[in-house]
Amino acid sequence: MIDPANVPPIENGELLACYVFASNHIIKASNTIKPEALLPRPNHQLNARLELSVTRHLQATTAEVVEAGVRIGQLRTPARTLKGRVDFTVEACRGANLEVIEDAIPNNDPSGAPENPNHAVLIQWPAAREEQIEIAQDLLAAQGTAYFPQEA
Repeated sequence: MIDPANVPPIENGELLACYVFASNHIIKASNTIKPEALLPRPNHQLNARLELSVTRHLQATTAEVVEAGVRIGQLRTPARTLKGRVDFTVEACRGANLEVIEDAIPNNDPSGAPENPNHAVLIQWPAAREEQIEIAQDLLAAQGTAYFPQEA
């Protein structure tokens, strides 16, 4: 994982992981992730800014990327099981006019979130759900490699 004291700027070629906790966001017949899994949520601490949390692969092993997702699920209320993840590039996000910003979560964060120096958020989402779905479809089409529990 990234050294929390030295978080580098985000680069176009980096891979990002978006974790999937809802079974209904997975099409089991084709082992694919539905675009709804990539929709942003309002951050009420930042004037309800729409954002999607992701984890950077930078300086992380596959096991560390998976463990970050497992920890996130365990700390949700109620706790959720990691069902899978989808990986895509920063370049694909920027190509969809999203901004990717570092948002490292320190140890002992007041929000109770698990430490994740590789955490980032996608912002600049349009307000209209239809446009958000289009962006999510573009991200899945551009890279959209899906992983499921045995390999999440």
